[in-house]
Amino acid sequence: MRRAAAAAVAANPQLLAGAVEAAIASRSPRLGRAAHARALRLLAPALPPFICAHLVNLYSKLDLPGAAAAALAADPSPTVVSYMAFISGAA
Repeated sequence: MRRAAAAAVAANPQLLAGAVEAAIASRSPRLGRAAHARALRLLAPALPPFICAHLVNLYSKLDLPGAAAAALAADPSPTVVSYMAFISGAA
């Protein structure tokens, strides 16, 4: 089952974004970090902007400001959505 899920995520980055959203919904830093690690393995060296925005949102909502700042800094072209997620998590 895990191999099939990994193959599906590798084929579709939107599924990876869904994994990040699931980590947010479950309030699980462990799942969030696992999704982030998978994104780096599958999509490195450059993560798509929408994945970076999801990661900023993840770490902001999990109250991990250092990780959120690192995810924002790693985004080559941050969007307004990324900045707003970071700001809302810092408030």
